[in-house]
Amino acid sequence: GRMKNFSLEIRTPDSSLVSTSATKLRLRAADGELEILPDHAALATILAPGQIFYTLESGEEKSLDSRQGFLLVEKNKAVVLLNN
Repeated sequence: GRMKNFSLEIRTPDSSLVSTSATKLRLRAADGELEILPDHAALATILAPGQIFYTLESGEEKSLDSRQGFLLVEKNKAVVLLNN
């Protein structure tokens, strides 16, 4: 069946900001807003500055400010690499 969550990592070149299991991720790519859900197709895209929102398994939504960066999604894992 469908996965209920996915692994989410948000990091800068020198530190890990978030490492958790999430049910949803919303962020701004260069060409518009993206929503990532479990079992999302593989994806690599450039991020625009803005806010990143993600939902934990508990249902709690969290957010953080994003600088430019990069999003990589594969094998039910999303990695956000932010520039310093």
